[in-house]
Amino acid sequence: MMMGLKLFPYWASWFVYYLMIIMIQIILVWGLMFGIFKRVDMIMVGIFYFLFALSNFGWIMTFQALFSKARVAAIVATTCYLSSILGYILTMNEVGLSKRGNTFISLFPCAGMSLTTNVMLQFETSGISVGFNNWDTVFKGWSIKDGMIMMAVDNVIWMALGIYLEMVMPKEFGKPVKPWFMFLPSWWCPKR
Repeated sequence: MMMGLKLFPYWASWFVYYLMIIMIQIILVWGLMFGIFKRVDMIMVGIFYFLFALSNFGWIMTFQALFSKARVAAIVATTCYLSSILGYILTMNEVGLSKRGNTFISLFPCAGMSLTTNVMLQFETSGISVGFNNWDTVFKGWSIKDGMIMMAVDNVIWMALGIYLEMVMPKEFGKPVKPWFMFLPSWWCPKR
């Protein structure tokens, strides 16, 4: 709780604020993508980048909860973010990873975005149109459908982890809850 504000309104306000910012960015990037992707359904591209942006919001929530200093959180989060794409680059080869390996590295939003964008680019360079009718076509153990599902899963995982850490990590303001708070009946059914 910050200054008497409950958890849900606090995070909902940040989410709406971030949502407004990313919608502007997505519209701009989406407009630029019309020149790059000629055979890929642009609605699908827009949804994919929207899910990617939401995953990044969860990533940011998690790292800001770990540190009390914003500068340290920004440096560590950026380093981890860029390192996650290094994991993707190091695993790229002619065959690619297995589906399980791709799923694991796509738990990191940047790596998942890179995997899925690579599939989109392979369709584009092969001259094959891609849309929701063939989005489950697998290339090197990954498909656009897999990428979009994992971006949605990433969003839930990283946001839940961020909210959990925000509640249990000691902060300057507010009182942290016990790490096992979610298993207590008093948390689910508070007395009024």
